[in-house]
Amino acid sequence: MGSLDSKAFGARVRRAREASNLTQERLAEMCGKSVAHIGHIERGDRLPSLDALYIIARELKVSVDSLMFDSGTNEEPSFNTVASIIQDKDKAKIRTFMGVVRVLADHIDEM
Repeated sequence: MGSLDSKAFGARVRRAREASNLTQERLAEMCGKSVAHIGHIERGDRLPSLDALYIIARELKVSVDSLMFDSGTNEEPSFNTVASIIQDKDKAKIRTFMGVVRVLADHIDEM
C-alpha cells in the first residue's frame, strides 16, 4: 500500500463540502484557512496538516477516516491492516504515526 492519494483525498473533501452546501469561501472561514489553501487541498495539490484535517472534518461534520479512506469500499480499516502496512517502516516514523493515532483517539468522540 502506498501513500495517501492527494487527488482522491481532495475529491472526498470537495464532495463532503458540497454535500454540506458550503462554498470554499465559507469552509475556509469556518476553518480559519485561506480560500486558496482549501482550493489546493481539494485539487490535491496539498495535504492538510493533522490539525487542519481535524478542523476540516469537524466543520464538515464527517469523520477523519471518511476523508482519508475511500468510503466507496466496504472494507473497514482494521488494526491488523494498519499493523501490516507499517511493520517494515522506519521506527521513528512509526512513533510519529502512533502519536498521530493517539491525538485522533483523544478526540474520537468529537468526530
